[in-house]
Amino acid sequence: MHQDARKALGLSNIRINEFTLSTGTWVTLVMMVLLEFAVILCPPITFAEWTPWGIKQVAKIFPYLEIPQTRKNLGNGLKLVITSLWAIPHLIEIPNNLLPLLRKYNTTSSTARVAFIIATFFCGFPVWTDLTKRGADEERALVEKDKTH
Repeated sequence: MHQDARKALGLSNIRINEFTLSTGTWVTLVMMVLLEFAVILCPPITFAEWTPWGIKQVAKIFPYLEIPQTRKNLGNGLKLVITSLWAIPHLIEIPNNLLPLLRKYNTTSSTARVAFIIATFFCGFPVWTDLTKRGADEERALVEKDKTH
């Protein structure tokens, strides 16, 4: 495809087919996964005791849903709210932010695509901002290489 047409379509001349992240993004990813699994695996009664501020808010919703306000139900309700507040935005980021970048940087490797999608689901924007920075760096290096030749 002609270079001007590629640029007009928002496509890059580079190809990113390997999954690599910066150290800071890896640390963020590991910490997010640990935090998410801690919330998911924590017993609901323990979670209710650790988060009295959230239980008060969730308890306001239960009468409308006709659910008994036991500590276990309140803990599960708060875990559901927190998990949803984490998962829904990350799921929205995948088609709106990550997939256009994978298309732009010609990522054809299925392994790399799946790895970026899973990492974005768990970590969110640090993954695709890292991919954007990496793509911009490679484009800059390509332009400088073209200037020297």
